[in-house]
Parts: sequence; C-alpha cells; structure tokens
Amino acid sequence: MERLQRPRPSEAHVWQVSVGSSSGLPGGWTRALSAGELARAGSFRSPVDRLRYLGSRWWLRSVIGAYLGVDARLIEFGISARGKPWLASPAVGWLHFNISHSQDRLAVAVANSCEVGVDVEMVPDDPREIRDAISVLKPAELEALAGCATEQQRALRFYQLWTRREAVLKASGVGLGKPVREDFAAAMAGTPRAPSNARFADPGETVSVAQLEFGPGFVGAVAANVNGAKLPTCASTLNPENLLITG
Repeated sequence: MERLQRPRPSEAHVWQVSVGSSSGLPGGWTRALSAGELARAGSFRSPVDRLRYLGSRWWLRSVIGAYLGVDARLIEFGISARGKPWLASPAVGWLHFNISHSQDRLAVAVANSCEVGVDVEMVPDDPREIRDAISVLKPAELEALAGCATEQQRALRFYQLWTRREAVLKASGVGLGKPVREDFAAAMAGTPRAPSNARFADPGETVSVAQLEFGPGFVGAVAANVNGAKLPTCASTLNPENLLITG
C-alpha cells in the first residue's frame, strides 16, 4: 500500500468511489468510524442509505489517513458555523477537504492550503426532472441552456452549471443559500471543461472552478478559493488497496 502524494500548494485532487457495497473493504472496516458516525448511521431507515453513509465516512477517513500517514480511527472532524466539515485532528494546516455524493457515487476532494468544494450529480434519465430547478438560474445560465439541441443535452448542461455553482459555494465557505451574482453566473456559464476564475461575492474574493468527468451518468465540478488554482478535469478512481491506512 502506498501513501497518497500530497497536492502542491493551491492544487486539488479529486477521487471517486462507489459506496453502494462493502465488497472489497477490509474486515472490521466499521471500527474506523466514530461513535457519532455509527449513531447517525442507525438513524437511517433504508439499509441502502445506511450503507452509503457508512461507506462515505470510511472512505473519507481512509483517504485523509492515506495523505497524512495516520490511522483513520484517529481522525476527528469539526463542522463550521455554515455547516462545512473541516479537519479538527490531527492539526494539519495544509489539508482542506470536501465531499459530495449522488446515489452510490462519492467524490472526495483534498487541497493544499486553500479551501476546496466539490459536487457530483447523477444526470436523470428523464430530462423533464430539471424543469422546476431551471427557475433558479440566471439569464446567462438560461442562455447557455437555450443553445442545446435536445432535452438530453439541456439536462446535461443544467447539471454542469449546477455543479459548478455548488462547488464554488462550498469552496467559498459562504453556504449554499448565498445569492448568486449576475457576473458570477455569467462566468460559470462559460466553456464547461475549461478551468476558470470568477469573483463570487466580495470584491476581493476570487474562485477557480473546473468541470469534472465522472464517467457515464454523472457530472461534477471542483472549485478552490484562490485565483489560478491547479484543478483536475477528471475524478480519479480509488480502490481500498490504494490506501495506506485501511482501518
């Protein structure tokens, strides 16, 4: 097993895993989880949702443990006033992280010395499912949708726009309820795969954002709260054997 290589300053890594099954995970893997995580898992009525939650927590702990070279059981998390998780222990100043999940797909982003946000969404088979959500978009985003030739293309483009928004909101730390400015929306509506920079809320606040490839059926984005951050355009796949600490 190899320790994951630390990102360079202002660089982010994004990993994707499936949390729909415990197949391949080491024996006794739930022992790496905290009492609070196990208690929360017990509140899920659906066994599928319970497994997805437990798997997500194991992967998050194991990924961070592999970057730091520490036992996943020793990691402690805190929650900011706006609901964003952060690494409380061990006290490592450079490591920032964020997670997102959709169905059984989990995305874990780790960045060096900058806040990071990631979002992954499953594109629905029925493109009509996005019709109510379109109402929240700004004119520049609606214009980007108008150029799509088919309903399927519109659905894909919508989720590209949506995940860019979500990733930036999470990276900025202002929370998902923050109003989106017109100039920010216009920047987000640019070329999907090209990393870009845009002012978000305050005159001095700049973010970098890039669309992420997750494979068929999913779309995502990653963002960092610095100008010119080095961001991936494809989420890498992790297996348990990639990790230094497996619980």
